[in-house]
Amino acid sequence: MLSSVATREGRILCSPRDPLREAQRWIERQSRVQSKLPVIIVGIGAGFHVSEFAKQNPETQVYAFDLDPKMIENYQNNFQLYLNLRLIGPNDLGSGLPVFPYVFAFRAAWQGLESEFLSVYCLLKAETKESFLAQARDLGIQTVVNFKSQEAITIKSVGALLEGQSCEQEEVKIWKCLRELVR
Repeated sequence: MLSSVATREGRILCSPRDPLREAQRWIERQSRVQSKLPVIIVGIGAGFHVSEFAKQNPETQVYAFDLDPKMIENYQNNFQLYLNLRLIGPNDLGSGLPVFPYVFAFRAAWQGLESEFLSVYCLLKAETKESFLAQARDLGIQTVVNFKSQEAITIKSVGALLEGQSCEQEEVKIWKCLRELVR
């Protein structure tokens, strides 16, 4: 199913042997989406991972982003367009899109445009209080945190907020370990 447009600068944007298996392995490595909050995949590339992710998560609104309009066109020509999937390009960023609590990168699709994709990924990955709280709920963390500002959420800021909270001892240990890792 690999088409000639599934390459960039002569590089194939997925596994040449078994792209479906590569897609399934990639999906297994992503955090489990346990809520109906929107997800964005940065890098459409050949499209196998996007198709499989949308198929395996029918209750989740999935957005798939690519800088290259040819990759979006390649997907539309070669894969099923699931109802829960929206393909977007650079012109769509910032135009009424939701906050994305889950931002996943498919780096194989970034070849040839790595720094440009990384910039978009970092922009989308900026943690907001909404994305932090959604991920905390999905992980089963019941700690109530009172956010007083619109600043980006970091491990350091969460650690500082949790110091005065009544948390499970295991949660406190996890946050202390994470805080040590970012020092």
